[in-house]
Order: sequence, then structure tokens, then C-alpha cells
Amino acid sequence: MLRLAWSLRALFSAALAALTLAAASGCTTEAACFRDCGNGITGGGSAGTGGVSANAGTFTIGAGGDNGSTQLGGSMSGGGRVFEDAGTPCDKVDLKTDVDNCGVCGNVCIFTGADAMCVKGQCVMGECTEDRYDLDQDPNNGCEYACKPSVDPTEVCDNLDNDCDGVVDNGFDLTTDPNNCGICGHVCSLLHGSSSCSPGAEGPTCVVDSCEEGWHDIDKVDANGCEYQCSKTGLNGVACDPADTSCGAERCDAFDNDCNGVINDGNEAAGGPDGGQPCLDYCNGVACKGECTAGVSTCVGKDLVCIPGKGPTQEVCDGKDNDCDGSVDNGFDFSKDPHNCGACGVSCVDTVPNAIGQCTDPVGVAPPACRVLACKPGYKDLDANAPGCEYKCPKFPTSAETCNGIDDDCDGVVDNAAAIASQKPALNAFCNNGRPITSTPCAATTLSCGGTKGWTCNYPSGTGVELDPATGKVRVIEALCDGLDGNCDGQKDEAFLNKGQACNVGQGACGRSATYTCTTDHSGTECAAVAVATDAKDELCNGIDDDCDGQIDERTPKAGSLCYNGGSHACLGYSEPMVKVGAFWVYTYEASRPDASATDAGIYDVRSCSKPDVLPWTSISQIDAAATCAAVPTSVAGTPMHLCAEADWQTACLAGGSSTTPSWSFSTTPAPYDDLVCNDAATGNLLPWATSHNNGQTQRCRTSTQIWDMSGNVAEWTSSCIKVLNKDYCRVRGGSFLTQGAATACNFSFVLDVPDFANFDLGFRCCSDVAP
Repeated sequence: MLRLAWSLRALFSAALAALTLAAASGCTTEAACFRDCGNGITGGGSAGTGGVSANAGTFTIGAGGDNGSTQLGGSMSGGGRVFEDAGTPCDKVDLKTDVDNCGVCGNVCIFTGADAMCVKGQCVMGECTEDRYDLDQDPNNGCEYACKPSVDPTEVCDNLDNDCDGVVDNGFDLTTDPNNCGICGHVCSLLHGSSSCSPGAEGPTCVVDSCEEGWHDIDKVDANGCEYQCSKTGLNGVACDPADTSCGAERCDAFDNDCNGVINDGNEAAGGPDGGQPCLDYCNGVACKGECTAGVSTCVGKDLVCIPGKGPTQEVCDGKDNDCDGSVDNGFDFSKDPHNCGACGVSCVDTVPNAIGQCTDPVGVAPPACRVLACKPGYKDLDANAPGCEYKCPKFPTSAETCNGIDDDCDGVVDNAAAIASQKPALNAFCNNGRPITSTPCAATTLSCGGTKGWTCNYPSGTGVELDPATGKVRVIEALCDGLDGNCDGQKDEAFLNKGQACNVGQGACGRSATYTCTTDHSGTECAAVAVATDAKDELCNGIDDDCDGQIDERTPKAGSLCYNGGSHACLGYSEPMVKVGAFWVYTYEASRPDASATDAGIYDVRSCSKPDVLPWTSISQIDAAATCAAVPTSVAGTPMHLCAEADWQTACLAGGSSTTPSWSFSTTPAPYDDLVCNDAATGNLLPWATSHNNGQTQRCRTSTQIWDMSGNVAEWTSSCIKVLNKDYCRVRGGSFLTQGAATACNFSFVLDVPDFANFDLGFRCCSDVAP
């Protein structure tokens, strides 16, 4: 009810404020905006109904109503709602004491979990309601702590806040309280001893403080308390006399006398319990002599036993009485013993270097001394004044002396000249690879023993002799190209087979020719020519690599190629001169070989060309003509040219038109035949003329589209063939220099030849479906 009343009051206040603003400014943009606000605010109507707006959506607030009561007057168009408390919402309200309008109209005093009061226009928190507590003394959050106290508000250890002071189990220390150790209700009560609660590194735990009489904490595990039951005893478990303070010490028996959980502990020390006394087992109960020593009594199991000391051993020559008979080193002859010559430890084997020694005691010489009996293998006694066998043989077993830098026979002389003189090899065989040495640069060579190098050839200097670094002898094959006989075989530079032969450097037109000569460092040969890059020019159809890129007569030069005709520029490839006729292209000139000239038809037959002023390609079969056309590239990769079909050939000859009457390929529109314009039988020539030939006539043998020699000169194969009696025949068009003029007409189509036929007056031209 309190919240609903406040909501109504707040709505009323908002509406009143809106009206007041509207009256002052004439119009407002708020939700309660009056359509006819220019007329001002209408006051309350007559008693009972109040004022009613004339326009929909307009309402008027006024005072009045039935019986003089204060109400929200008027109504909204279309049936508005009537509000209570017409007029000011805080009429007859004491703003200093009213908790719903404390200090300011509509300011409600509310505190969480507590009573609210309005004192002098300020909200004041009153008493906390039941089971609510103000622990932080901050009125802004009221009585913030909710807690239901126990019947007995005294705090106990039960994980609850019994006294509702905000602290659970306050007054209890779970880290030290033996009745609540770690958690409430956990009482420390360990077996056979007293215990307490210890905080511990891993949390509070119950620990042993002391054990009951006769019980002991041996394993030091607190959880099982004093687990070991034992009473201290004397030897063999006899109960201790309270007056005997030494009773309870560990003894050598079957009992844990000191109650530490271990029987006969202390055996790790010499003797153990009750042990450590001397015993004379090896000395027959009397004082020990020489190296013999007494034993020590030791507790083993439950009995005392004697652990013997050092007993007698075989007598050795060491200055000691090893056999404990009272005599030192008895049984050794210091005058003859090779291991103890004159005294213990003086070994003749060790004191005579590299020899087998013996101990001798010559008369008049004292004391006994070691002397050589024989040298050890691989040694010799060459110096009588040096001890032992002082000379180690460089080679063992020894052998006859040879020239090798080694004393093979162990006589102290290396490469004895007298011993090796007869072993000197033949000069030719040894120093010149078995070849004659006279009349060669090696002729003055001498031979000598070079120690570890063996027999050494001493070649003359300044004669060009080449030595093999691996053998030190003259090379079998020359390594230097120097014009000298370096390997003494009577020839010069024969290992360099291409010396003097022709060579080429560079590609195509840039290449140059010379002969191979020796390099300046004599390591090999090189071609003396130098390529001239500036000779590169744009590619032509001539069987030559004009742009020096490794390709011949190509349409597209390799990327990066530079040409110099007309200045430095990226090289241009060769594009065939062709004329477009309708949807296809045809050679401007009769096909010729790339290397053809005005006087020579050429021999290069990889592909054909369309070139002016050269002899056409004749004596070629229809099959080969088709192949040479297919070898010509176009602007579209993978789409080569082809031998012209008969229909395309005729269309080109007629300058793109058609005719049913004889017409010839003259320089005007195809016209009637005229003597001495084209190269036919009328000219009297017995050979073809060069393409685009100027015969001095006003008209020349070309179409108006500038296609040359389609009439006369050489007949031209086409790709159009027929079968006659099961044999292939292909059309030949245009006539030749041997043909009567009438048969050279563009539409004359009566000549057939087998595809493999070839003749000196028969040539061809190529067509293409795409641009050249």
C-alpha cells in the first residue's frame, strides 16, 4: 500500500509539473503536450464533473468535484481516468515528521531490515526488525545482517553464529584446541599417551605429548599414539632393579633392553653391545708376532664371537714378518734373486732398460747388481757405456737395408749407401714413366736416395717439367697448357685436345668464331672470340638468330632480350607479312625458305617465310608444304598456320570477292588477262622470278589487296584433295612460269597432283585463322 500510494503521488506531481511548464512556455515536447495549448489551461469544471477538453488527447487538471471534495478534475478524451487527491499532493502533510514526505514532498524514508522515522525533515533509522542486526553501523544499508540467534546465545563450536555477532565460532582456536582440533568436535585422544592439538604445516593435527608407563612411540606416527609396549631389562631380559641406574642399556641378547624398538642396536659400531674386547684366536692365546694382530669380540645375533685380526701369510720380500715366525724376509737370496737383487724390491727386470736382466754378485764387486742377460725383441745394445739395450730398432723384425729413410737392419745407420747401391732403379723407367728421357726436358734428371721419400728423381728446373704432387715425379698427362712438353713424352700440350680447333662464343648474330688457345693461367683452353651483344637486331625470317636469344625466326623473343637496330630496345619477333581476307589471313608473298635470296632458293627447310624479293620455295610435296606451314607460329599460342584451302586461296586471289568468269590477280580489281604482267609462259622465262618482282609494267602481278604472284610464277599447292580411283589427288592453283596465261586465272581449278609429287615450278603459300 505504501508503494502504490507513492506511485500515485509521483504520477500526480509529474503531471502537475508538465502542466505548469506548458502554461509558462505555451507548448512542450513532453508526452503531456496539449494540442490547443495556445488557449492556456482550462480550470476545473462545474462541481461533480470538472472541466472536459473539447479536443481529443487534451486534458485539464483543476480542483473541484462533487460535495466540494478535492479531486483530479476533468477527463481524457475517449474516457480518461480520474486521479485522487486533486490539488497539491502534500496538502496537510508535516514534512518534518511524515516518513512518506520527509523534508521534501514524496521523499519516503525506508531502511532495510529496520524501522524508519522522519525527524526534523531528515530520515532516521529506528530499531532493527526481528532477526536483523546493524553490524557495520552504516544506516545507508540499514540492518544489513540477517541472523536467527540460538535459544542459548552463548557461542559454542558448531559452525554457527550462535550470538549473531557476525563471527562464526568466535572464541574457539581450531589450531590448538584439543577438543576441537581442526574442526569442531574433533577431540585429541591418542592411544596409551597424552596428546595435544598442533597447527602443523598441512593443518591442525593431534600429536603425542607423552606415553604411559611401559608404552613407547617408536614409529613417531602421532595417529597411532604410543604403539610399542616394552619394559627396560638387564642381560637376558632380567627385570631391572630400580636401584641399578645402568639397567636398561642394550646388551648382547635376544631382548630389546633399552626399549627403542631394535634388538642389539649399536652393532653398526665396532664390537656392538658388550663387544670391542681383544681376542687372540690367530695367536694361540699369546701375544701376536710380526704382521699378525689380535681379533675383536663382536655381538653377532645374540652371542659374542671373536672377529679375527690379521693372520699369517706367505713370506714375501718386503721387510716384514709375513708368516709371523719372528724372522723378517727369511728364504730370499739377495745375491741371485732377479726380483730382489741386493735388497727387497730391486728387480732386474725393471732396472735394466729394454733387456732381460739377471742378478749377479761377482767376486770383488759389492753389492750384487743387475746386468744384461739378453735384449728384448726390437732392441739392440750398440753402446757398451749405456745401461741396458739403449737402441730401439726402427723396424722389427729387421730386414735387408733399402732406400726408405729407415734403419731396416737395425745397425744404427739409415739408408747405408754401400748396402743400397745395387738397388738403384733405371732412370727412364723410374723417372719418366718408362718413356725415353733423352731429347726431352727431363734429359738432365738425376736419381738419389731421398730417405722416407725413397729413390728421388731430381728434375732440372726452368725446362717446363710438370711434377705430379702425389708422386713427385713427372706427370703422365700434362696439366698445363703452356706450349711446352711438360710430361717429357716428346709432344706439347697434347692433353688439350681442342687447342687450335674452331670455336664459337655467343648466340646467333652476336656470336663470333675463333680457335681455342691456352688460358693465361695455363689451366686449360679458351675460345679467343668475344660475342658482340650490340649486333642483336629484331628477328627476321632468315634462318638466323638475329636477336641472339637462342631462337631462330621466332615470333616472341625471350624476355629481357635487347636489340640495337634503331637504338636499344626490347627485341621484336618476326611476324609474317599477311593480308586479311574476310575472316582469314593469307601470305602476302609466295612461301620461301628462310635463307632464300633473290638468286638462291636456299636450303633451310624447318619453316616457311612470307618475304619479298626472294626466290619462292619449289620442288616440295603437298605433304611437306603442309608441314612447313604448321611450323609457323601465330599470335595465338597453339594455333599454327596451315596450307591454304582451295576456296580460301581463290577468295584471296579475287581480292576477297568471287567470280564465275576468268579473272587474274592484277594490281587493279581482278580483271581480264593481260600479257607480260604475271610470270607465265608468255614472258619466255624458264625460271621463277623473285617474289614481288617489278617487271616494269604499269600493272604488277598482285591483287588490289597487295597479295603478290597468285597468278603465274610458281603453281601453289592447296590443302583441298579428292579421291580418284581410290587414290588421293590435291588441287594446285595459280599456274606457273610454264603455264599458258589462261590457266593462271584465279578461278581456274583443273590441276591435280598426288600429295607426294614435287617439281621445280610447284610451290605454296600459307593461311591462318588468327592474326599472324
